[in-house]
Amino acid sequence: ERAMPRRADIDPVQLGAALSHVSLLDVVPGDPIDFRYRVLGQQLIKGYGFDLTGQHHRTVADKSMMAWPFYDVYVACVTSKQPQPVEIRTRNRLKLPVHVKGSVWPLSDDGATVTGLLGAAMYFVPLEAVT
Repeated sequence: ERAMPRRADIDPVQLGAALSHVSLLDVVPGDPIDFRYRVLGQQLIKGYGFDLTGQHHRTVADKSMMAWPFYDVYVACVTSKQPQPVEIRTRNRLKLPVHVKGSVWPLSDDGATVTGLLGAAMYFVPLEAVT
């Protein structure tokens, strides 16, 4: 019935084993926009190499990188108000190469403005990093 679900519509119990791969972010309006990591599943923390819970994306993003691929996906989700696929090859906080696959969905308290994001992803370590 709604264009976008509310955060209250997300029942963590129903997510079961997938919960460890889920993130919830608050949209922090401003110029530029920012995102606060409200919930980060254990597998995401392990894959990223750092617990971002409570942190703002622009504060913890690697300033030496020319692009911030996660940030770009989050902004696209907010501006389009549509789910966005995530497929990123990068290095995690521990400087290990990772391949991330998932999706990000918009959440809205009023049905019109994106106020949060629901993400689900899996981190894969490329075989060349293991050998």
